Amino acid sequence: TGVGTPLEVAQQLSAKHASAALVIQAASPWSPQTHHLWSKVARKHAVGVLLIGHLFAESAFALRDVQAIKDLWPIFVMPHAMS
Repeated sequence: TGVGTPLEVAQQLSAKHASAALVIQAASPWSPQTHHLWSKVARKHAVGVLLIGHLFAESAFALRDVQAIKDLWPIFVMPHAMS
């Protein structure tokens, strides 16, 4: 039997090793906190998707809920768009 996946090993060691916590963070969905861990191409894509969210929030269609869309877009839309 094997030791487990790198993520499983990191989860077991995370309390003792900062590098293990970094592996766990890198395996997480996109977020503003994990953005820097993604490849340059993926980060550029993320910026484009964020821009789309900003433009949508500023559109006449979304005029009533501009700030709500800007607040929720990174939390709910971005992780799906980046997966």
